[in-house]
Amino acid sequence: MMNNPYMTAGQPVYQLEPEKADWLKQLHGEAFDSCSKHIGKYVRVLTITGMQVEGTIVHVDPTHVYIQVSQGQGYPQMNRAFNPFFYNDIILPLVLYNLLVISLL
Repeated sequence: MMNNPYMTAGQPVYQLEPEKADWLKQLHGEAFDSCSKHIGKYVRVLTITGMQVEGTIVHVDPTHVYIQVSQGQGYPQMNRAFNPFFYNDIILPLVLYNLLVISLL
């Protein structure tokens, strides 16, 4: 049996090829570095699923970038009178692996 550092116990249903996993790690590092350099900047983010968000990068950790978005960015408007849990800004965590484009605005 081939020595695979990514192999887990049990029969795999899906297994990413090791060279693709290494490539993904490189892309992840590039996304992390780019987001880290632009904390505090207003950006537009497009994910691989087609979701588009505009807001300010407020934090980056090894797995997520946190975007502070204004009410209405991807969320339906809520009336303050009928929503006691109204917030002006929402911090949206986005998984670094899902990022496709980050543009400075």
